[in-house]
Amino acid sequence: MSALRKFLTFRRVRFIVLLALLALSAFVLHLDITIRAQFEGRRWALPARVYARPLELYAGMKLTPEVLEAELRRLDYRSTAGARFPYVGGEDPGTYHRYGDGNEFDFTTRAFMFPDRAQAALPLHAEFSEGHLSTLLDRRTGEAVTLARLDALLIGSIYPAHHEDRVLVQLRSVPQALADALTPDEMKRSQVYPEVARLREVTRRVAVAVVRQADLDGVGRRFDDEALDEVVAEAMWSPAYPELVPV
Repeated sequence: MSALRKFLTFRRVRFIVLLALLALSAFVLHLDITIRAQFEGRRWALPARVYARPLELYAGMKLTPEVLEAELRRLDYRSTAGARFPYVGGEDPGTYHRYGDGNEFDFTTRAFMFPDRAQAALPLHAEFSEGHLSTLLDRRTGEAVTLARLDALLIGSIYPAHHEDRVLVQLRSVPQALADALTPDEMKRSQVYPEVARLREVTRRVAVAVVRQADLDGVGRRFDDEALDEVVAEAMWSPAYPELVPV
């Protein structure tokens, strides 16, 4: 016992405690770096998005008007059957019009980034004859289109899996959405951002702007403008607190 006391002098005990603290600090730092690397990596990781094979259109291919319309509907293209006839315009991506005889279509594809190249929105005119696509024209120029592809159908994403999906979009529409959310009273007070009390309302406006931009960029789900506000409102989380009763 006396030998242990002689060994554990104050200076040695202080040195051992210092070494233990340094080792603990190094371990905590290692954990912090590891956790941060894992968290930041997953935070900004893009999911693997799985698309179906896009429908390629070219004159002479075997295709019926019914199959084309079914594919357009599957891709959430909006029919303009209620528009005035003859159909004028159709420059909006994601719209189509089937003429009375059923063998002619006007439709505009959405911009889409394919693996080999990017395809801009194309306003097309298609005619069918005897179960084949006989004519495919660019409505802007009237020239024949050799090959056009409809945007691919998103059938799933691999990560993340729990009711959450991250899509990298350009937020160029968000500043305008924030600016539009300012009330006249807030602008008179020279406020840069809306009141915190209106956070849910402003968040909904920003989300709607981002979804619309994602649709234009061809990277998000498609929604009709009329239903978009309702879809975003339903997707927003609403906290529910249980009533606690003292016992």
